[in-house]
Amino acid sequence: MKNQTQYNKLIASLKIEGDDDLSFLKKLNANELELLRETIENLFEQELGQQLEMLSKVVKFIPNFLTAKIAESAIGPMVTARITPYIEVKDAISIMKSLSIPFMSHTAEFLIPAKAKNLINSLPMDLMKKVVAHLVKHHHFSVIGGFVEITDDNRVIEIANYIESEADLCRITSYVENKEKIVPVILHLSERKVLKLIEASFDLHLQNDLFDIFSKMNATQQKKIVAVLGKLPTKLMNDIEKHLLK
Repeated sequence: MKNQTQYNKLIASLKIEGDDDLSFLKKLNANELELLRETIENLFEQELGQQLEMLSKVVKFIPNFLTAKIAESAIGPMVTARITPYIEVKDAISIMKSLSIPFMSHTAEFLIPAKAKNLINSLPMDLMKKVVAHLVKHHHFSVIGGFVEITDDNRVIEIANYIESEADLCRITSYVENKEKIVPVILHLSERKVLKLIEASFDLHLQNDLFDIFSKMNATQQKKIVAVLGKLPTKLMNDIEKHLLK
């Protein structure tokens, strides 16, 4: 399961839609795939790290609204993403408030989650929701999934309840390597949303992700989920109970 998640994230980071020519990558284990993906993501910064740091110092002397305009009209999303870790969080947020949602969403595709942790967990929730909504609309599920693991649980839970489509939640979850991170999310969803999430996972053939999440739950948490299974179609209920109770 971890191998497939890392493979999906690597393909997404390379912006490749057809992966027939990259099927050989499936021979690599999860750690090797993760190392390859992180190496590719870091190449740009290794080449331009010093210049990015110098540019971030210049930004301090430019009004934030003007920096935002320069970012969208001249710098572009990739460089904006790479310079972001060098900017103070409060200044970055101020700049982001002057950026368009499409541009912020595109920039998010190039951010390295581990280097954007403080920023992501400091963003106003209304702004975060707008970016997430845009990413979902354009099916950039891998981008959202990549940020789940570095985002505070309360924020992830709020976003999960904000996303209307359970199918989209399943797609996002498929890009989250540490499925234990999804446990509190499941437990804080309404009964109706949990049932729809389970059905969607089977419809999308992503039920193995769901079983992996259930396996991370303790006995009490599993019983809470089992309690609602009776409202599912009989076949789904039986399949899930086999995995939860074995």
